[in-house]
Amino acid sequence: MKVVGLLSGGKDSCFNLCHCVRQGHELVALATLAPPSGTDELDSYMYQTVGHDAIHVLADAMRLPLYRATITGSALNIAAEYGARAPGAPVDPNDETEDLFRLLLHVKHMHPDVEAVSVGAILSNYQRVRVEHVALRPELNLVPLAFLWQRNQSSLLAEMVSSGLVAILIKVAGIGLTQRDLGKTLLTLQPKLEHLHDLYDAHVCGEGGEYETLALDAPIFARRVHIRASESVLHSDAAFASVSYLRILDAELLDKHPEDYGDAAIARLVHAPPLLDPLSTAILDAVHTTFSPSVTATSTLVHVSPSPRVHPTAAGLSICGLAAPADGSFADEAAAVFTLLHDTLAQHQLAFHDVSHINVYLASQHDFAALNAVYMRHFGVSPPSRAAVAVPMAGARLMLDASASRAERRALHVQSRSYWAPANIGPYSQAAKSGARTTIAGQIGLVPASMALCTDAVEQTVLALQHARRIVLATREWNYSHAEGYVEAAICWIARDLHTVASDIWGACPQVDEPHPHQHLDDASWRGSDAPLLVVQVQPDGLPRGAVAEWQLTTNSGRTAPNDPDAPYTCPKSARGSCTINNITLTYWTNGTCGAAILTTQTHDAHSAAPPPPAPAAAAAAAHADLIAALRTASHVRQFHAGQQLLEHICSPAALTDVPALAWSLPGAAPSSSGSAVFWLC
Repeated sequence: MKVVGLLSGGKDSCFNLCHCVRQGHELVALATLAPPSGTDELDSYMYQTVGHDAIHVLADAMRLPLYRATITGSALNIAAEYGARAPGAPVDPNDETEDLFRLLLHVKHMHPDVEAVSVGAILSNYQRVRVEHVALRPELNLVPLAFLWQRNQSSLLAEMVSSGLVAILIKVAGIGLTQRDLGKTLLTLQPKLEHLHDLYDAHVCGEGGEYETLALDAPIFARRVHIRASESVLHSDAAFASVSYLRILDAELLDKHPEDYGDAAIARLVHAPPLLDPLSTAILDAVHTTFSPSVTATSTLVHVSPSPRVHPTAAGLSICGLAAPADGSFADEAAAVFTLLHDTLAQHQLAFHDVSHINVYLASQHDFAALNAVYMRHFGVSPPSRAAVAVPMAGARLMLDASASRAERRALHVQSRSYWAPANIGPYSQAAKSGARTTIAGQIGLVPASMALCTDAVEQTVLALQHARRIVLATREWNYSHAEGYVEAAICWIARDLHTVASDIWGACPQVDEPHPHQHLDDASWRGSDAPLLVVQVQPDGLPRGAVAEWQLTTNSGRTAPNDPDAPYTCPKSARGSCTINNITLTYWTNGTCGAAILTTQTHDAHSAAPPPPAPAAAAAAAHADLIAALRTASHVRQFHAGQQLLEHICSPAALTDVPALAWSLPGAAPSSSGSAVFWLC
C-alpha cells in the first residue's frame, strides 16, 4: 500500500514509518500539524508541537514531500471516544482533530493513490481513536498502520536504539528528568529511563508525557540531521517535574553511507516481533503433533428454525434467535432483522448504543459482506463486540442474539493494523464492557500485520487464542488493578476435527520466563480462574474467512459494584462433575453461575449391565439444584445439538438459542454428536 506518514518529528512516528517499509508498504508523503506562527509549544492533547521548527529538515532527510497545516482548533472533545455511537453523527469542526482531517484530505487530493496512514501510537488510545476516526471516513478511506501499538516499552526502546534510530530529548516533563537531559540521545538516557521506571513506574518510551523527542537519524533517512544551534527554554518550574523544551535554531543534513538507509537497511536493522509470543510458542510446541486434518461431512447437520425469545434481566435485556423471513434479497432480510432488533430494544427503553454484544448466525458465510453493509448503518463509534458463525437454518438466512444493558458501556475498538491483534475495521469492537462483564469478539487466526489467515491449522488455533488473550489483558486497564479480573467461560468454534487440539491449547500452562514483546506480561495465569471451555464443531465452511477455529470469551471484573473501587473483589469457584436428572445425564463444568455442560440420555432397566447411579449426597444434590436454577435464570443459554434437544427435559430457560452443530466436547472427553450441549451465562 502507498502510505502517508503522520510526522511529529519524534522517535515513534519515524520508527513506525520504518515498520511500514519493513512490511512492504511504500512511503509517498509526510503530513504534520504545527502550532501557529510564533508559538513554540502549544498545549495540544493530540499533537506534538515542540520541535516543529525542524520538521521540514526531517522530511528532506527522508526525501519525501511534506504537507504542513496549522492547528486552528482546540481540544473540545477530550473523551475516550471521538464521535458518536449513532452512525453518521456530525463532529465539531472546531475540534483540533478536524485539522488532521482537512490536512489528509489535501494530501489525498495531491496523491489520489495513497491508501494508508502511518501513526506512531504505542499506548495512547486518545490519539489512536482520533486518527482512526479521521482516516476511515469515506472521503479518505485510509488504512491506519500502527505497528508500535501495545508494544512493551522497554523492548521497543531497545529495538529503536539498536536499529540505528538516533533521537534526542527535546522536551522533559516527568519526574527525574531535568533541563540538563535536553539534547541527550535515547542511547545515553536508556539506563536512566529504565531506572525511573523501576523507581516511579515512569513510561520508558514517554507514553505518560514524561518526554518528547526529535529523530536525527533512522534507516529511512537518506541523510542524517545535525543540529548546529539550539537553546533550552524553561516552560514551567516545579519541585518534582519541571517542564523544559529545546528550541532548534539551526540544523543541517549530512551524508550517510548508502548501505545505512533504504529497504535493505530496514530489512537488516528493523525487526518485526515474532507472530507467536513466548507463551503461544510454548503451547504450540506442546500440542502441534496431535492434529489429524480430517473434515467431517455436513450431512448430519439439522436445520434450525429460529425461535425469537426476549428475556429482561436485572442489568438489561437478552434477545435470542431474532430472525426475519427469507423473502427477497439477503440485504432486505438483514434490514428487516435490524428493524426487529430496533423495535424490540425500544419496547424496553433501550437503543442500539446500549447493545454490548451480538452473536451472528448465517446460513452461509457468503453473506458476510452483505451483512456488514447493513450492520454498519446501525452502529457508530465503539460498537458492540461480535462473533459470527454459519449454521443451517430453515426459513431464514440470518439469526441474531443480542445483549443490551442499561449500565455504562465501554469498548476497545482498535482499527489500526499492528503486530498486536487483528484490526476490527468496521462495525464491531474487540471487546465491550457493560457492568462487571466484558465480552470478547470472536477471534480467528489472522496475522495482524497483513490480516491474512495463518495457514497451519494448529498454529491458527493457537494464534486465535493469543489474540483473545491480548485483548483480555488490554481490557484489564479498565479494572482497578491489572491483577484483577477473570475469564468466565469460553467457546471454541471449530470447523475441523480439532476437539483435542483446542482442549489441549486451553489446558496448557507452560511456564515462560522470556520477555514479552507486547505491553502486558502474559503468563499461564492470565485467565484468573478455572474457566470452562466448550468446543463446538460446525460445518467446514462455518467460520469467517475459512478459518478452522474461532475463540469467544467473556470476562468479569470480579466486583459486584464495578464502578466502586472499595467493592470487594471475588473470584468464583469452579466445579466439575455430573448428575442425572429426569434420565438425562449432565456432565458439567461451572465457574460460579456460568458454565458448560453436555447432556446425554441414560437408560437403565432390569437387563441393563450398568446399575443406576446412586442417589447424590445432600451437598451434591444442593449443588445440582443450583446448577438447574442457574440454567433457568441465565441471561443467555445456547443449546447445541444435531437433532436431539434435551434441555427441555430438565428445565426451560428464559433465554435460549438452539444452534445446530456437528459435535461438541468438554476438555478431557471425546467429542459427541448425540444428545446436546449447553453453554450459559448468568
